[in-house]
Amino acid sequence: MFNFVIISINTPASYGVRCISSVLKRRGVNVQLIFFDNGRLSDVRIRDNRMYESLVGLIGELNPGLVGISLVSTFNHPTGADIARRIKASLDVPVIFGGTHPTLLPRFCMDSAPIDYVCVGEGEESMVELCKSLSAGRSAADIPGIYTRGKDGYTPGNPPADLDALPFQDIGNDNKFSILPDGAIKKGDPFLNGIMPRFVTKCSRGCPFGCSFCSNAHIMGLYDAGKYLRRRSAINVIDEIKYFLSLDPVNLADIWFEDEIFPSDKLWVEEFSALYEKEVRQIPFVIWAHPIKTKDENIANLAKAGLVEAIMGVESASSVTRKLVYKRGETTEQVIKSIDILHRYGVKATLDFVVDHPWESATELKDIFDLIIDRNAPVTANMHSLIILPNTGLAKRAVEEGVMTREEIMCGLLDDPFDGVRKFQWRERIPVHKDLKRTLWIFLIMCAQNPEIPRRLLKLAAASEIMNKYPVLIVDIEVLSYHDFAALAEHSPLLKKLSKIPSLNGLYFAAWFIFRIAARMPALAVYGDELALQKTQFLLSQRKLGVFSFYKALREIKGFFKILDTVSDEGREIYIRGAGKCGQRTLEILLEIGVKVSGFIDGSESLVGTEISGIPVNSKKILKEGRRHFIVIASMYFAEIEEELNLSGYRKYRDYWTNNMSTV
Repeated sequence: MFNFVIISINTPASYGVRCISSVLKRRGVNVQLIFFDNGRLSDVRIRDNRMYESLVGLIGELNPGLVGISLVSTFNHPTGADIARRIKASLDVPVIFGGTHPTLLPRFCMDSAPIDYVCVGEGEESMVELCKSLSAGRSAADIPGIYTRGKDGYTPGNPPADLDALPFQDIGNDNKFSILPDGAIKKGDPFLNGIMPRFVTKCSRGCPFGCSFCSNAHIMGLYDAGKYLRRRSAINVIDEIKYFLSLDPVNLADIWFEDEIFPSDKLWVEEFSALYEKEVRQIPFVIWAHPIKTKDENIANLAKAGLVEAIMGVESASSVTRKLVYKRGETTEQVIKSIDILHRYGVKATLDFVVDHPWESATELKDIFDLIIDRNAPVTANMHSLIILPNTGLAKRAVEEGVMTREEIMCGLLDDPFDGVRKFQWRERIPVHKDLKRTLWIFLIMCAQNPEIPRRLLKLAAASEIMNKYPVLIVDIEVLSYHDFAALAEHSPLLKKLSKIPSLNGLYFAAWFIFRIAARMPALAVYGDELALQKTQFLLSQRKLGVFSFYKALREIKGFFKILDTVSDEGREIYIRGAGKCGQRTLEILLEIGVKVSGFIDGSESLVGTEISGIPVNSKKILKEGRRHFIVIASMYFAEIEEELNLSGYRKYRDYWTNNMSTV
């Protein structure tokens, strides 16, 4: 019997791998599944080398005639290539890549990894034919869907048409191993032994839409028209779930349907909902939805059966961005209606947004806040930075418009894949942008998802002139990290007790939100002792951050910003007097709060004419020019410099300001 080992990276669910395994086993192939690293893709930096050693050792014991490596994401490529190199260095066995990434870039995979084959598209029949050919010692050159080394192309194949005719995905403990973070090998199915607390399946394959950032449009073009979008019968899906439950899974939390878009056919949904409610019962489930496909009657039936959450790709709250950038046809009214339908039946609405890209509108993040703040119930917003994937509509547009070259698109994915992965999900690692206005809106969006924070308060904060003009007053990692009431309460036994009193929650959070920001404002606005605002420094040092103390500090901060605004309005240039350590740190702080600095002024002849951080160093002669500049004194000799400026007619706060950073 021919032995085939398939490795799944960071994906213990691995629906596609499990489907191929079932078909191969039915056709007489001995398949072993290895789940390599069941953690998140973003954790790959900290992998122990023992994981790779255990993997290669296990493959050697299994003695396969072929090893498959499943790459569902481009970010898996470096790990997949590394595994292939290690296998080739130790074992004499052919290796094949399969999955979404190799389907998009078969030639790239062949050129950049020591592999023998690439499986393009849905691989059930292709892999059956490949295993037969290898077992019989025949060439695999003409197998549909198999890209072989030495050929420029491949013969395309078509995906399975009748999904009900396929066996259920491979579920069971008999042929499965997990490589744990410490290199230990755990036998059994992650679905059943507690590693994976949810069951993942699909009711359909393919997607009816062609969003410009997604790979589906390209994959759809690989097949004959009309053969891409297919659906299983409702009874077939329910029978698979019943079979899974009969195996007694450990710690099952819920069931996830990972269809690109969950089926929306009215009769199919009615049948599925009735069967799920009758046969499965009590197990909550989650679906992926679309605004155009979210219908009132369907959600009513699904919610009755057990639907608890719908993850909906909205991508942008701006109708212009959705239409012109992402090639999506739904209106904002349809988006709002779909959210309201979900809330009407008690279903959690989780919206995916793709932002942080060259084509977004100027109000992209504000639009998201406005969209979710006015809903009847809290909305969860999954924030993602746009990752331009190769062979997508946006990749083509980026190249045509000169935003990125093809090489830059690939390098951006592979040179530091971990950075790209971190951008996928902002809820765990919120990026604090250099553009603090963006981060302000991110903070407000995160707060808007917390039902404990009064929405009226958030709207007030969003409309606040001072916060919008000086977002540095509020934006800080410490503040961002406390948008979750539960996390905040964990830091204080008193808050834990208060949180048990429902009537106090809203009142407490209103007070917390105001005073937490108030307490942070002096520290954030002046970065502690970085700017020499004497009242604020004193209040910080004495930790006197009550209402009246805060008011005094805020007046000083507003006064400081008013000086800078006046100077800017008059078109005067700002120079830092002193190019030493104090001056350089002052430059950093001023740049961080959006102040444009024209240059340094220093008495040292060795520094005059040079640049520091791209800012030129000038001599004191510049003070004698016809125009009167604004001077920020950043030197230990500030007293002498102040006297010198006073004698020259400069006035404090009108023409100069002293940043005596005595702690530097």
